[in-house]
Amino acid sequence: MTKKRVLIVDDNPDILRMLELILSDKYEVMSAPDGMAGLEKAFKYQPDLAILDIMMPKMSGYQMVESMKKHQQMKTIPVIFLSAKGAPVEKEFGLKKGATIYMTKPFDPTELLQNVDILLKFGATEHKERPELDKVVSDETAKKDVKWK
Repeated sequence: MTKKRVLIVDDNPDILRMLELILSDKYEVMSAPDGMAGLEKAFKYQPDLAILDIMMPKMSGYQMVESMKKHQQMKTIPVIFLSAKGAPVEKEFGLKKGATIYMTKPFDPTELLQNVDILLKFGATEHKERPELDKVVSDETAKKDVKWK
């Protein structure tokens, strides 16, 4: 059985790395530093779940989830907003925009992992055709101009 795939989109590299560490034992994890790159990866690699920050450059989490929900192949992907915006009105707005769960930063890693587990067990749909993780990693490496000394 293949692992479920999780897309993490956040402009803070420390948050990205922490989430990758929390999730990578159980799931295939890919990340993006902004909403535009995240949306591109969502289209290309068809994740089973997305964890999105809201306040990001190029495209906010709100805009990204709206774009995802407009497309048939991404309409059913569960979305967790993970944001510093913690006011009740912000949470309500995020859920109305299309998030399945809204969590605030700082967050409890155990609670986040439990939410991911629940959504992937009960809410995610199977994707029949999508690139394998090895292809995702090689595509990402090919885009970078890596020089060894």
